[in-house]
Amino acid sequence: MKQLSGIGEGIFKLCKTYWLWVNQIVDNHTVSKNKLNEMVRKGRFKTLEEAERSAKRQIKVALVTAPVILLVVIIFGLLPKSENKSAVVQNIQDSTPAQTNEAEPPDEAEQTTPSPELSKTNIEASVKKTGSDFSYETSGRVMESDKAIVVTYIRSSKCGEGAFVFKQERQTTFDLSSQTWTDKVRELSNCLGTPHQEWMDFSKEDPPSRFSIESNGNTTLIRADLQDYDGSLIMKDTLVVKYARPRSEPTTSQAFDKPSSSTRIVQASDGYANLRSYPSTEVAVLVKVPNGTSVTILSKQANNVGQLWYKVEVNGQVGWLYSDLLK
Repeated sequence: MKQLSGIGEGIFKLCKTYWLWVNQIVDNHTVSKNKLNEMVRKGRFKTLEEAERSAKRQIKVALVTAPVILLVVIIFGLLPKSENKSAVVQNIQDSTPAQTNEAEPPDEAEQTTPSPELSKTNIEASVKKTGSDFSYETSGRVMESDKAIVVTYIRSSKCGEGAFVFKQERQTTFDLSSQTWTDKVRELSNCLGTPHQEWMDFSKEDPPSRFSIESNGNTTLIRADLQDYDGSLIMKDTLVVKYARPRSEPTTSQAFDKPSSSTRIVQASDGYANLRSYPSTEVAVLVKVPNGTSVTILSKQANNVGQLWYKVEVNGQVGWLYSDLLK
């Protein structure tokens, strides 16, 4: 304790001596008349005496702070680098929130319904959207599975005469089992230049609306309506998607094969077979085909659950029949 007291007393005497020296230097310092006149001329001071006192005060502050800054630099320079590094790391760790092995849940805006497993087929499509205050046509891409059809497209328009462009990315999912469709959208840019890029899922706010599928040869036409909360129709053909499957590519994980015969006969236990818009029993029925009807086989396909389906033409209409209903 005596040693520390002696060091403190020595530092106090050194500071006192330095302070007296600073005052002596400042008191004996003469500020030039030109500088004092300039300070008064700029309106900062009314008299030369006020300007001189201010100038000496600035010199005194500079002389007092200079050794303090120098002392701090010397102390940090003498510290071992390893200690400096560990102190910095510790400060960073103290300022960072503790992390656990558990993954943080995503934001509510990022929580979306998982998309169904889709085929690798990426088909070009035309998209037409209508509404009460907007209407546009654009191109998009289609991904298919035996459970859903997902259409992705971008809508863009110029913001008046300015340089900004309004651009949205939309993803529409047509659920083949429920025959309803949902829509997600996010902004890529807007007229203010600050887009909200989180996905907005409209299916969380509005009840899903209905849609229908028409197939004619290799071309598929989807017509989606907009319905109110009570199920009443608000607008027909709100969204129309049209696309044609490439003949050289399969639509699912298993490829098309040429059938062994160009025609087959309907033979079902119920007395008729359901002609469907897609090779799945979960999609809408286009028409009931009576037993004994001859159908023209266009192609055949095994879906993801291993069922063999035939794409057929009957009475000018094209659709899909389950293989067990034909002979």
